Amino acid sequence: GTAQSNIVVANTVRSNNVYGIYVASTSADKNTIVGNTIDGKGYQDVGIAMAGGDNSLVSNNTIRKHTGAGLHVFGPMTNSRFLANTLVSNAGANARLENEGFDRNVFAGNSSRGSGSVGVYLPSGPDRNILSNNLVVRNSADGILLRHDANSNRLVGNTVISNLGTGILMNFDGGPNHTYNVAVRNSVARNAVGFLFNGGERTNSVLNNVIYANTG
Repeated sequence: GTAQSNIVVANTVRSNNVYGIYVASTSADKNTIVGNTIDGKGYQDVGIAMAGGDNSLVSNNTIRKHTGAGLHVFGPMTNSRFLANTLVSNAGANARLENEGFDRNVFAGNSSRGSGSVGVYLPSGPDRNILSNNLVVRNSADGILLRHDANSNRLVGNTVISNLGTGILMNFDGGPNHTYNVAVRNSVARNAVGFLFNGGERTNSVLNNVIYANTG
């Protein structure tokens, strides 16, 4: 079924078996999820799970201590906004934005700290998204990771510090090329590696970034 134009605001959600908040339809458009505190307490699997949908707003939520991802989008989604969320100490990626149809979205002003995996992870062909002014610190793998045919994305003004893997990684990993991505005015410091293209990347631009004190 569809779940459209719903408002989920200012709830406290904790210690559920699988999901804190779950939008289960791929056609779930125009939903608003704002100002919720979602605490997995080390038991709940995922904080916010979304099977897809367009034109949604996920903003000012605190998502912490889940056994999987904090925020997991696993279906097609366009023209949605993820703004000013606090994602902290989730065992999986703090944010996993995953699907070939994850296109033309904005992920901005979020804080991703202390995950057991990647800070912000776009694993499957993201196109024309904007990741801007996010704070990505002290995650156990890479800070920001784009994989498999990521095209025309913009990474602008992010602060990526003290992650155990690469600060910003575009990983070909046997998939199609990454093309026309732009990374500009990011601060990338004290990671294992600062910035890495790994594989079939072409026609990407890395401009006016500050990359320093990385160990690799």
